[in-house]
Amino acid sequence: LIANGLNVAGCLVRFASTGSSAAVRPGGYALLLSGQALCGLVQPVFVNASAKIAATWFSLAGRDLATVIASMANPLGTGVGQILPAVVVGDD
Repeated sequence: LIANGLNVAGCLVRFASTGSSAAVRPGGYALLLSGQALCGLVQPVFVNASAKIAATWFSLAGRDLATVIASMANPLGTGVGQILPAVVVGDD
């Protein structure tokens, strides 16, 4: 829960670094880097959580498959997050 809270805080700091379309927020780049650093600090928790979840919830026979599925959820989610906005947002 602490890692989730820190990740959300990092995302909010990154969001706060954005300005309106008419003006750039002063110090926005420093805020952006600070938020990115905060998110990067807690990223190992999410990357390594799949093995812990598999060891806790699954039997010895199912741990390999559970680890693979949980580990692939992160890059697949990133891929969907890269493609989905292009599909949802129109050309206008």
